Amino acid sequence: MTPLVLTRFLYPKDEAELSLLTDLLKNEDIEIIYYWAYELYYSGFDIFPLLWKIYLDFYYVLNPQFESYLKKKHLLWLEDRDMKHIAYVLRNMHNLQTNGLVFIARQWFVSDKVLYPTAIYRFNSGIIPEWLQIYEKKYYNLILSMKNYNLENILYHLNNLANTCSIYDIATVIGQYLHIRIHFDTRINTELHYLIALISKELFIVNSSVNNTYIDNNNIIKLHKKHLFVSPKQEHLDRIIHIEEAQIPLTKYNTVPVYDTLLHKRFTCIDDTIGCFKLARWHWNTHDDFVREQWFHWEYYAMGSPLWLNRLKTFGGFVNHSTKKIEFHTEKGEEGFYDLYAYELDELPKEVQSMTMKPLLNTGDGSLWYQNVFGETITEDIDMMQNWDY
Repeated sequence: MTPLVLTRFLYPKDEAELSLLTDLLKNEDIEIIYYWAYELYYSGFDIFPLLWKIYLDFYYVLNPQFESYLKKKHLLWLEDRDMKHIAYVLRNMHNLQTNGLVFIARQWFVSDKVLYPTAIYRFNSGIIPEWLQIYEKKYYNLILSMKNYNLENILYHLNNLANTCSIYDIATVIGQYLHIRIHFDTRINTELHYLIALISKELFIVNSSVNNTYIDNNNIIKLHKKHLFVSPKQEHLDRIIHIEEAQIPLTKYNTVPVYDTLLHKRFTCIDDTIGCFKLARWHWNTHDDFVREQWFHWEYYAMGSPLWLNRLKTFGGFVNHSTKKIEFHTEKGEEGFYDLYAYELDELPKEVQSMTMKPLLNTGDGSLWYQNVFGETITEDIDMMQNWDY
């Protein structure tokens, strides 16, 4: 289970990421999408691994041309860590067509659904076809699964090979069969995910004879030519940046009411439908336990964010894991910390608390979330998996 980590405004990090994903797929207001991204960015997290994951899961098969754009923005990010590169990526992903095929395939891959093959391939009279003999024997089942367009079998044999063979050797064989060259981006650890996405695109999207519910090769080419990259509107970014930089209203005594910070800085709620995913909150038996843990130990869980940990160290503080508390070497350090960050989470208005701590339905059934983002039901047996990975 994912450990609970709280962001700058005390959203559970995993739920902020999934709300970003959900709002992006639903084409919600771009400012809400920017808000989630900035929440993670200001908390000190590198969100490019998340962007790559989202792209491969939901955008790659219909928008392979976007890969080079994402690589370019990632390189620029590595140079200067400027948030604008993330905003550019999100603004343009917001315009792209989505597809859940790779996401579903990856859920099969990371679950026990891939423990057994769905088909066994046999040869007439035991004679191996000449075209197959160019590959090493250990790859036969993977190649035959691709030839028969059996996605479940492909995932099963890919999983087995990944445990015993070099991912680069596997990619070479897959590329040889598909007549393409496969290049991995060595900056991020997405090789296996990339192979699942590439196989899905080449076999089940590009090849329209297999599944004519998807666009064919010519239409994909037309889509690529029509796509133009756009820039984020500065007014949208300015409003999100203002949330970070603006001072909260002073009290009648001209003091800063630090305890009201979240009242003025929280912008939106976590999504209601993300309960089908593996969430940190499921570590607690009841919702009340989850809420009380944050009321009385929010400082401890916030220290999983680089931003909060740096704040703590600035005042000479440290984390006590046995008590789930933060402690300080000096009384002055403790006073200095809480003068700025006494958020008093348990005393906030209920509507502000509920933006991060409202109950979520944990059924393990992802059909509600899938219907929410794609407007269609899941035809595969994926909806009954306990719980989805992200």
